[in-house]
Amino acid sequence: RTSGREVRDVRYGEAVTIDIALPDADVDAFRAWLADATAGTAGFEPGGEAYGDA
Repeated sequence: RTSGREVRDVRYGEAVTIDIALPDADVDAFRAWLADATAGTAGFEPGGEAYGDA
């Protein structure tokens, strides 16, 4: 919510997976924000490409 990014999908299982729209130029900053916001407990996996507004 506080990342300022559009959440595209949320899946619940053994872990929660959240898909967001993120331009390539923002990946490093988002990775740092996520580590800080979750005290390093969340993982980050870049997914496939999507085209359109990110």
